Amino acid sequence: MAGVGNLVGNFMMIPPRQKSFQISGICNSNCTQAAIPPEGVKTFAYILHTHIAGQKIHVRQYRDEQLVDVLAHDDNYDFNYQQLRWLKKEKTIMPGDSLIVDCFYSSTDRASLTLGGIATTEEMCVVYIYYYPRSEFATCRSLVSPWDQFSILGMNKSLANFDFEGTDEPNHWTKLLQNAEWTPSLTSALQRVQLKGENYHICQKGDMTEFPGLPAIISKYPSYVGPVKDRVQDCLSSNASTVSTTVSALEMTTTSADNSANSQVKGFTTGIIVLFLIQMCM
Repeated sequence: MAGVGNLVGNFMMIPPRQKSFQISGICNSNCTQAAIPPEGVKTFAYILHTHIAGQKIHVRQYRDEQLVDVLAHDDNYDFNYQQLRWLKKEKTIMPGDSLIVDCFYSSTDRASLTLGGIATTEEMCVVYIYYYPRSEFATCRSLVSPWDQFSILGMNKSLANFDFEGTDEPNHWTKLLQNAEWTPSLTSALQRVQLKGENYHICQKGDMTEFPGLPAIISKYPSYVGPVKDRVQDCLSSNASTVSTTVSALEMTTTSADNSANSQVKGFTTGIIVLFLIQMCM
């Protein structure tokens, strides 16, 4: 199993009163190149994980800057209904692939900044991918540069002298963050940093050690990654003609002998077709 996504910690920031705020995690191609065997690994199941502000999670797989697959997606994520989800068909992750995890949060009911952490009122953005054969690929996560985030608040390194675990006087900088006035312009600036700022990466084995010889990875959210789309809605839209054609055929075969019965049959059949398409598109 491998944990992919955003590095857990207080440098993950979600402003208050937001309908949909995006936090992403990047599993860089350098990590999969070092961690995954030459023949690749087969993924067969996954667990999506945010806390109670999480609304949507998508996991996309890229190879040579081209979308290979959508490994996981949930546009109606609910913290109270977390479970192991089995793929209908196994998918292959190859060395050099990149995995992009996009999480979306609603903080409309919150008056203050939400930070990352292990408490349910804090947040996380991670996907646990189950795969075989067994390998040392265990952790591949990223974190947007704290300096890029703090710069929009007028904080600099001399004001925020702390380590990446937040163990060095955390109250100092968290108070500065919580006291900030999260105006629309400031919130937009933070969202831009999330999507345009530098990301620091970790690539670790199961014993939490780094892969030897792997250089420090600093990158930005890949420019070739497009906006997250509602894959199910897109699939249904592309098959809308199927429903329309079937309904038209039903209308041609029905008679006026029993309009009520014919209407019920047509409605029932249309419903079955739509349910079939939804299942196909999932």
